[in-house]
Amino acid sequence: MNIIISYPKIKKYFNITTPPKSASRYLKKSLFNYEVKNKDNQVIIYNTLYNSLVLLSDSEYRLYNELQNKTLYETDFFSELSKNGFLVPVDTDEKKEYLDWVNHQENKANILKIMLAYSLECNAKCYYCFENRIRSNSVDLNWAKKVISFLKERAHDYEHIAITWYGGEPLLHQDIISNISVSLKQNKLNFSSNIDTNGALLKDIADSKKIKTWNLKSIQLPIDGTEQVHLCTKQFDKNIFFSFDNLYKSIDFFLQNNVYIKIRLNISCKNRESIIEIAKQLSSRFSGEKYLSLYPAFLNGLTPKLTSKEKIIFIKELFNSVNDPSILGMPIRLCSSPRYKSCMYNDQNGFAIDPYCNIYPCASMVGNINLIDCKLNDFSSNVLKHDVLLHNRCDDCVFLPKCLGGCHYNFINGDLPCNNNVFLIKGYLLSLMS
Repeated sequence: MNIIISYPKIKKYFNITTPPKSASRYLKKSLFNYEVKNKDNQVIIYNTLYNSLVLLSDSEYRLYNELQNKTLYETDFFSELSKNGFLVPVDTDEKKEYLDWVNHQENKANILKIMLAYSLECNAKCYYCFENRIRSNSVDLNWAKKVISFLKERAHDYEHIAITWYGGEPLLHQDIISNISVSLKQNKLNFSSNIDTNGALLKDIADSKKIKTWNLKSIQLPIDGTEQVHLCTKQFDKNIFFSFDNLYKSIDFFLQNNVYIKIRLNISCKNRESIIEIAKQLSSRFSGEKYLSLYPAFLNGLTPKLTSKEKIIFIKELFNSVNDPSILGMPIRLCSSPRYKSCMYNDQNGFAIDPYCNIYPCASMVGNINLIDCKLNDFSSNVLKHDVLLHNRCDDCVFLPKCLGGCHYNFINGDLPCNNNVFLIKGYLLSLMS
């Protein structure tokens, strides 16, 4: 038996104990064990609640499957599996213990996470953009004043304000970013900022002064495949000259200035081969960069849809194509704490503000008037309180601690709500065993 990852301290979160404290000395398999077998009949078991990972030989796996009325003290084998959460006392209701823990969690970080979509104007025409349903708008300078006033009034309730500049394309109106940032600094508010951009104007902000003024910590930008596929997908305005070469030079600048770069690989039925190819190029070009990661994201709202199995197989191929899995966030994702919020929708301290001062539970909902929580001047954290919503498919799901019901917006739009981490972990473990 080879315990690859041992993280037993997570067990302290829950009331799940082992003998002699438990009322029962008998063991059962954890509800949250996920198994992957290879052609040599070796098996990896990953526990999604305790973040433990073990490799069992064929004989060890048979012994594990023959578990009946075994006590913790019978063998070191069962003792080790119990210590790492793969086996739990038979009287344990793990799901109840986990969900009880979820219901008693509070926002310990006390950070206000706010996405500011001050304009829905964009210089690209991506066919998959959810904002295609929204009219563009001019920038209202009074909007910035209202947001500044809002943040000043509520800053004392939070330790930190994390702003994401959103759109549309936020870099079309950099004066708004500077205006708000300067005002927050003048009022001595503790804030940092992130930008969600299509990257076309990234070279315009490759400026150390702007990084400092905006307290810029990270940039997220999408890539839709190799350069030709990317350009065909983005359909940039005619006045935009875009190339991967220029994009990479801008990324280099930000990396040198310790600004984290998160490249979102947008995946659909159309571009899977192209995404594999660009992932190879990016992992080679930015090998060893600790301030850069690739994030595979499956596009929603499209037909035809990728099945769950197709997503897992794709992720496996993606991991097999890169020279270092850490650029795709592995194995660190295996060690993430259990979720007590499924997404931004359940976060009272996180929301989005559109150009008309409407507040939405998350940025994906911007523009859908049926999903507005309130107006900016009617804000209350109680208004933003949305309970975790579990679906029928969650009842016996091994990955509940890594998903907790997933994306509510995807669910109400008829897409699979499961968090992308589910497919990333399954695909990664499959690649390990192949």
